Amino acid sequence: MRKIFYLAMVAVTAIFAGCANDEDALLPNDSLKDTPINIDVLVSGINTRAGYDNTSQPTMFYLSIDQNGTKYDYANVVMKYDGSKWVAYESAAENAAKKQLLWEGSEANVTVTAATFPLPKTSTSYALSVQTDQSTADAVKASDHLCYYSYMVMPSIEGMSLELDHIMSKISVKLTLGTEYKASETNPITSVTAFGASTGATYSPGVETPWSAGSNVSKITLFPSVAYNKAERTVTYEAILVPQTIAANTFGIEIRIGEKTYEWTSAEAFTLTGGTNHTLEMTVGNASSANNN
Repeated sequence: MRKIFYLAMVAVTAIFAGCANDEDALLPNDSLKDTPINIDVLVSGINTRAGYDNTSQPTMFYLSIDQNGTKYDYANVVMKYDGSKWVAYESAAENAAKKQLLWEGSEANVTVTAATFPLPKTSTSYALSVQTDQSTADAVKASDHLCYYSYMVMPSIEGMSLELDHIMSKISVKLTLGTEYKASETNPITSVTAFGASTGATYSPGVETPWSAGSNVSKITLFPSVAYNKAERTVTYEAILVPQTIAANTFGIEIRIGEKTYEWTSAEAFTLTGGTNHTLEMTVGNASSANNN
């Protein structure tokens, strides 16, 4: 009788042990762990003739993903478009190795920074500048810095859709030639430049005041983005500028036509806002005038 009781206790113990193992096997697995991260890109913001947009996106940008301090963190990864999808690389070098981006899991939001400029591992502030000669479309794009920043990205099987924002400011100068130029068959304007603005600044995404403009003031040559209209005697020039507030009687536009120089200076403080296109409408001639929209 004692022997039977002992065997019964052994059997019960085995049953409980089996239940415990089954429960462990039923614990849910994180279906996103080690899943490749697919990247999609959009360009939001300024809809004008020059610079980046959804039909003319950058072909390379830098990406950092902070997945809460794990081995799945990625810093300053180079993303290149291969014609059909975005591919990650170890660096911007032509022969750089490809890099696999993986989700750490699905339970927590991650912090993502993407930009057309390098993202240093030890800093969240970036020194940016615009080119002083923006007389070509490529030069405008080189100054049109884009950025995406969010600490609330939820991991997804679909990957990430990054909406790159225009963080710089743009000016569009719409010029109408005075009546003395009515006979001009072609655009008589030699050059259009902006003066009084700093060409460099420090950018810190995610803070209340992200821009800190430098003191490196220089003239900036604008790009003719809308062709000369002979019948209306109009033409538009554009350039990318650093967001900043410029003191009264400091910022202005200079237009050269042959040997003549026409100049407009803002009598008030002039604020250039990030992600904004500022339009100036001017009549150029003996009675020059300007409107700021």
